[in-house]
Amino acid sequence: MFHFRLQAVETIRRNKEELVQLKLGREQTILQNHQTRLADFKVERRNMLASLAVKEKKKIKGAMIQFYMEAVRSKEVLIQMLENTIASQEQVVKKIRLELIKAVQQRKIVEVIRKRDYEEFLAEQRKKEQNESDEMAVLRFGR
Repeated sequence: MFHFRLQAVETIRRNKEELVQLKLGREQTILQNHQTRLADFKVERRNMLASLAVKEKKKIKGAMIQFYMEAVRSKEVLIQMLENTIASQEQVVKKIRLELIKAVQQRKIVEVIRKRDYEEFLAEQRKKEQNESDEMAVLRFGR
């Protein structure tokens, strides 16, 4: 029966890879939510500007125009803040992807060692079987 001497290491590395995958998934979800919010803010700003353009065609007070312009400016500030947040979140996702690549490489190293050890085990088993069959042949024809 084959027993891999580094089974604990393989399990630890596989668990680490899974944790990094979960972490990457969470961070990508956060990034996607930020991107969705950014798109919504841009649509809201566009709608405000369209509404302002419609109101400007009619006769409106300067205070109302100032109110709309202030609302548009506040949306633009929110959009800029969210773009900065997205940029930093993309850096976090990029960093975690690099962690995942490293974790996968470490796991692959152990898998290669496992495969090599298993092939050595199989070769040893074949050698034992061959020796047994040779011994049986010698005993059978030795009489």
